[in-house]
Amino acid sequence: DLLGDQMLARDLGFFVLGEDYVPNSYRISLFISRHCQNERLFEMIRSMSRQTLRYSHLSLSSPERRERSVSIWNELADALEKRDGNRAAELAECLIKESGEAARERLQSAEDD
Repeated sequence: DLLGDQMLARDLGFFVLGEDYVPNSYRISLFISRHCQNERLFEMIRSMSRQTLRYSHLSLSSPERRERSVSIWNELADALEKRDGNRAAELAECLIKESGEAARERLQSAEDD
């Protein structure tokens, strides 16, 4: 069932803070979108996730940023377990915005060097 799958997803990657965090974060994102019961949406998310994977590596390059991401993912998992779609959507948006900001900062600092 979906709730059991969500707990499995947590066990598979929510707490990984090393080099494996980015691919696990990518896999968990796909896992969640796969269970939305909308194949077209899943395909769109999968395509966009592949295209932005490089920026995910940039945005999650620091341990602090990965820890923040883990915290948000855990809150998102809690919202899904409670079937609180509005909160889950807010947290997913937060993940995207914070990752985008962190990637932009990294790119800007590389240009400044």
